Amino acid sequence: MTTIPLPKYKIHQALVHLIQEKIEEAQLQINHLKNAAAEDTKSSAGDKYETGREMVQQEITKTEKLLQDYKTQREMVKSLPLKNNSETVRKGCVVHTQKLIFYVSVSFGKFLVEGQEIFAMSEKAPLTQKMMGKSSGDQISFNGMEYKLEAVY
Repeated sequence: MTTIPLPKYKIHQALVHLIQEKIEEAQLQINHLKNAAAEDTKSSAGDKYETGREMVQQEITKTEKLLQDYKTQREMVKSLPLKNNSETVRKGCVVHTQKLIFYVSVSFGKFLVEGQEIFAMSEKAPLTQKMMGKSSGDQISFNGMEYKLEAVY
């Protein structure tokens, strides 16, 4: 990998920011659904009204669950140490491999920081489990792919 290691705080801040955006989007969606349900109440009657109202309520419930999940993720990421001197992979570490950069934090997926792709993964993810306890220079094999850990910080 020919990328310059990103400072951990930049990766951390970017992830917190993205999760915050997801929280705001979910809250807007909930507000929109509640407003739609209120409008539907004014213009509907009978079984059709009940079915529509139930569908909107299910969507609100689903989005509220998603909102709570994002809030939990945000708090988990905020609790991660920005400065750890661990030379082995553990929760809160950034791992550079020859292929990808991983942030062992929460299961968020891919995002960009200064044009570089970062994968936020939970410590429970199978690939992360293979990396745990490894250090710079170690190699792991996962799903037929070889990963060389070039930097752990």
